[in-house]
Formats: sequence, C-alpha cells, structure tokens
Amino acid sequence: MINGELGPTVVQTRGHRARARGFAVDILETCREWIRLAHWARKRGMSDLGAFTDEWRSAYITERWQSGITRDYSEKVLA
Repeated sequence: MINGELGPTVVQTRGHRARARGFAVDILETCREWIRLAHWARKRGMSDLGAFTDEWRSAYITERWQSGITRDYSEKVLA
C-alpha cells in the first residue's frame, strides 16, 4: 500500500484521474479504518480475520453506516 505501485494497465482502466500511487491521506484513512475494524471485532471476541464471515461484515458495515459516515466515505470503507 505504501511502497507499491499500480500497474499501467490498472491505472489506464480507472480513468484520467487515476494515480499509480495512493495519497498519504488515503493511506492514513485506510489504516484508521483497519484499526476501527480490529477494535470492533475484538470487542466481539474475534481475534482472527479468517473467521470474519459475511454476517460479521454486514454487521460492521451497518454500524459504520449508522455512525453517520458519508456515502463517499462508506464506499471507501467497503473497498
């Protein structure tokens, strides 16, 4: 995520605003979201992401949506 770079083919398919590397602020928000997810899962007794089921995913998404995040940000969370 930090040192990697998207291939030219991927960048071309994403349109004229695509970048080969992510912006620092986007990387920071991704890390923060992973931390939120980890805390959320830990509170529910989960310690292995391999055990994360579709049911858990739906519950997390529902809670994040109900927390008041915007539609644009919710797309980032889902990604």
